[in-house]
Amino acid sequence: LAAGASVVVVAIVAISVFGRQQGGPVASGSPTTTIGSPTPARTLPESSPASPAPTALPTPAFRESLPVVMTGEDLHVLGWAPDGSSFAILEQPRGSAAAPAVPTVHMFDRAGVEEGSVETWWFGWLDATSYLAFRYETASDGTPAWHAYMGRIGSTQLTELTGTYDSLIAGPSGAVALLLPWDYTPETTPHYVVVSGGTISQPREGYPAAWSRDGTDLAVIHPTGPPPPRGAGSNTYGWLEVVRSTGASVASARDVQTDINAQVEFSPDGSRVAFRDDTNAFSSGEQIGVLNLGSGRLDRIPKFGLFTWASADQVLFVDLASSIPSENNHILSWSATTGQLTPYGIGDIVGASGQGTVITGTNGVNVATTLTWVSQSPSSPGSGTLIIGDGLWDGTDDAAWSPDGRSLVLISGDASSMSIVMDALLAVF
Repeated sequence: LAAGASVVVVAIVAISVFGRQQGGPVASGSPTTTIGSPTPARTLPESSPASPAPTALPTPAFRESLPVVMTGEDLHVLGWAPDGSSFAILEQPRGSAAAPAVPTVHMFDRAGVEEGSVETWWFGWLDATSYLAFRYETASDGTPAWHAYMGRIGSTQLTELTGTYDSLIAGPSGAVALLLPWDYTPETTPHYVVVSGGTISQPREGYPAAWSRDGTDLAVIHPTGPPPPRGAGSNTYGWLEVVRSTGASVASARDVQTDINAQVEFSPDGSRVAFRDDTNAFSSGEQIGVLNLGSGRLDRIPKFGLFTWASADQVLFVDLASSIPSENNHILSWSATTGQLTPYGIGDIVGASGQGTVITGTNGVNVATTLTWVSQSPSSPGSGTLIIGDGLWDGTDDAAWSPDGRSLVLISGDASSMSIVMDALLAVF
């Protein structure tokens, strides 16, 4: 979701999807280095101390109807720990061009009480209490690069992993893929390694894009060239493959073109993966491709918008491809079972837990935003509204569902108003 040596991009988009994978900056680097085991633990002097439990609730930046767990500058949700016991929020204070401020990731328990913090540009959960953090550091030979460290909630001690990396993709299960240094051109081949259970795999080919919910499968993109005509986004496109966490190939869509930084999402049961398909961008505009992992069949949804899986076979999205402005405020539903595209509702926001709860609404600009939620989960059916004090930052891209689909963290601070001070909110269904 980002590019350059800075933290999460500020994309002014009102239509998005709840529960994206954790992300951060992407930086170019040197040729691939040798991968090894973690080096002996060392405490870094710049590491932030564990944060004590707050003695009082934060003062909200806006009038909110939901509990505010944190107020700060330029906040972004980085996802939940695999067991749902904790979640992480990144804060990017304002700095200067000459001295950019180092972001801090704050970790909270399920009730919203802060448990610890760490200064880092990238972050990914490994298990209920440990995580990976990235630091941009200069080696003894004067070469700057990204270094990865393993940390634990409540401790300032960080254990460095051998080698340097460019970025990470963390999944809901605790599996993490680390991109090795790459020059981000189709003339060279990106490689990555997988960190799981305290071990690091051998390098594998591909650009890691997204994990399945259970960490069994990883979607990777194999760069082939520049974007097709009318393509938008980065300068590198490629075909998509799904591999096991062991590296074995599962399925692929070789005759497609998708941006290496575009959205890729697995269905809740892991049987399908959806992605932005730019193959026919010149003639038909961007579409959504859906790859069936069992059969290898590729379906194309003849519309485009950032999407969310409402169930194992239902994709919801707001139509961004219509030439008729009034139709761009319509939420559409696509069924993988029937292949039918049907109207779902009105609004420019849609998000789903994948476990029965769907949220819709229209984002406000410098005004409160009302979201409507409906849960068809057998364990907690119901419906209601959520009032967000100043719209949703970056649409609903910066939001994350807990693994059980019962809690949602989201950011209040409208992107169109370029809010600096924001609120992190916790909704429980």
